[in-house]
Amino acid sequence: MNMVEQSYRAGYLPDSKQVKEIFEYSLEQAKEARDEMDWYGKVKEKVLNWL
Repeated sequence: MNMVEQSYRAGYLPDSKQVKEIFEYSLEQAKEARDEMDWYGKVKEKVLNWL
């Protein structure tokens, strides 16, 4: 939920290509992650660095 709250503070809106890339990264990590926490950590890091 913290990522959703922080999204309101972003200084710009991502375009559809950027959103698609995040979803594709999420799917890729779901296949490679050891478990759900590993997946969540990787996706969270990517999103926080992206915003």
